[in-house]
Amino acid sequence: MTSVSRPDPAISQRLKDALATDEEVLKLSLSRARAHFNHSGMKGDAVEEAARDFLMTHLPRRFGVGRGEVIDRKGNRTSQLDILILNEDQPFNYPTDQPGVYLAEGVSAIGEVKSALTRTELADIVKKGAQVRALRVVPQKGEIMYSNPSDGPRYIDSFPYFAVATETTMSRDSILEALNDLAPVPDYEPEDASPGLAPLDALFVLGTGAFLNLGNGKGEISMEESDGSRVKGWEAVADDKALVWMFGWLDIVMPRRIRWSSIAAPYLFATTDGASRAPEPPAA
Repeated sequence: MTSVSRPDPAISQRLKDALATDEEVLKLSLSRARAHFNHSGMKGDAVEEAARDFLMTHLPRRFGVGRGEVIDRKGNRTSQLDILILNEDQPFNYPTDQPGVYLAEGVSAIGEVKSALTRTELADIVKKGAQVRALRVVPQKGEIMYSNPSDGPRYIDSFPYFAVATETTMSRDSILEALNDLAPVPDYEPEDASPGLAPLDALFVLGTGAFLNLGNGKGEISMEESDGSRVKGWEAVADDKALVWMFGWLDIVMPRRIRWSSIAAPYLFATTDGASRAPEPPAA
């Protein structure tokens, strides 16, 4: 029988209040950018920097934050991306205000930032998501990974890919409709050899809420219908605390890996590959 551990309500509320305060700071950054910059590009840069600063102060110490392009060993390369969450194996590190080129194996999550979310901007997010899905993370010999079987194809073999927007005139329903249209979620089983993946995993809109791609409903993050069945595909969380959800989502979905050798060596020299994925632990 599976046991469920529930957080202390007082502690949980205190953490949520702290994150809600940080969300207000991010909104203030947008207001400041509006007042100081007429050029949309400069305003966007200010909002992106504020989002990266938030992540820098809320991620475990083994992670860093950058921006730029990602390359893989197969020759795939993305365009410039707003947020790259870098793990401890990433050998290339640049100042957070400068773009760089990063190795795919050293990236644990990828994000885009929009100062104003529209359907056009959402289409741009999805377009970049197709580039992200084209990347391939090649496991190394002796590498150990853990993942829920349903989440493995998109969070281990690919990357958690998300977007954060600081404002929108779109309603929750119109955002959900656009997500289902532009980034439809295919149904798949964990044993599928090459499951189709949606080009976006989560969207967080300040003042509006979170929109989560629940995949086939069997992932680490799951929700139930009133009849007890698992929710599949996109689901809108009716909550305006977007950063609370972004923090929790990232903390859950970013992959845990144990590596014993440099990730850069295979880009430079001939090596042998091979890794093992740890099985899901038995239910308590």
